[in-house]
Amino acid sequence: MTPLLAKVISRLFDLYTWSVVINVLALTRTDLSRPQFIFLGLSLFLLEVIFPVALFIIFLKKKLITDIDLTQRRERPLYFSCLFLLAALGSLLGYVVGTRPFFLIQLVELFLIGGMTLITLFWKISGHMMINAAGIFFLNYFFGWQYWWLFFLLLPVGWSRWYLHKHDLWQLLAGALLGLSIPTAVFGVIGLF
Repeated sequence: MTPLLAKVISRLFDLYTWSVVINVLALTRTDLSRPQFIFLGLSLFLLEVIFPVALFIIFLKKKLITDIDLTQRRERPLYFSCLFLLAALGSLLGYVVGTRPFFLIQLVELFLIGGMTLITLFWKISGHMMINAAGIFFLNYFFGWQYWWLFFLLLPVGWSRWYLHKHDLWQLLAGALLGLSIPTAVFGVIGLF
């Protein structure tokens, strides 16, 4: 039962789940007009769902990656670099077409993926912890910090990644720290806090 629970938690709170949550927040809580909403919604669907999944399938078929978690550090840089380029395009679209808060969310995503890509060249950190910390930050930011208790979800997520032998304690802490520090810095420096 314990291995199954760890796998369920790991899948339930992964990048794909939080990507949907963050993008729904970006589309619905940043004062986009109807045309902006439609254009950016379709753009995000392509840039953050269709293209990454297609790339993942191609990388899997070409044996550039071996599993959904990209467990082997050496498999991560190329795929993450592709995600970074997609996020850069999303940030550019957010800047040109979106509102300031929408752009900032895209910028945070770009910095998160960029930070993860650079760190992965030398060390492996937990993307699960990073995206969960950032996602919970965004939920709280847009809803007045009334869901601060969701940060406790980082405990079972971290446990599941440790239990499944995907990360050690330092990799988990580093992922959570990156996931909290980048949105805090971007929103703090830009002055939206």
